[in-house]
Amino acid sequence: MSALNLTLWAGTLGRHDFAVRLDCAAQAGYQAMSVAPWECRAPDGTRSQAAGLRKRADDRGITISALDPFTTWLSLTDATPDDTGSEQASYARLFASYQPAEIFTMAAELGVTTVTAVAPGDRIWSPAQAVDGFAAACAEAAGYGLSLQLEFMPFTPISNLQSAWEVVFEAGTANGGLVL
Repeated sequence: MSALNLTLWAGTLGRHDFAVRLDCAAQAGYQAMSVAPWECRAPDGTRSQAAGLRKRADDRGITISALDPFTTWLSLTDATPDDTGSEQASYARLFASYQPAEIFTMAAELGVTTVTAVAPGDRIWSPAQAVDGFAAACAEAAGYGLSLQLEFMPFTPISNLQSAWEVVFEAGTANGGLVL
């Protein structure tokens, strides 16, 4: 039996910053951790800090395993914004400052091979638009040597395993999958 590789997911420690999570991961014996886009570049920032984050993690013996979340993948379709003012829509608008090319560039700077796609909460879309958007994002990600993993969450439009599987299956890409 091989050793268990543990990954500390960014959302696990809530709003703690990268340095705190890195320290926790190292002290608790984790081998890897994920990073959020806003840790690479603050929404009001102009320059990515991804390479610096990677170096700090490398210095502590921690691999950065994924960039999470990537919510603008549906912007590659013509889904229309939903201005309901919901909490999810507020988060989606915040995350919208990270467009696909920037997400994929940051992932490359971090040295990760996986980006986690989450359904944006500020869009009204059809299942066909979700499939088309995921397929388009996978095609763009492939140019960076990246895979996308679609994460379903009960408070997003892709709320369960069945709906997530249908998107991934119908998209039919070699670099698209699910995260459980």
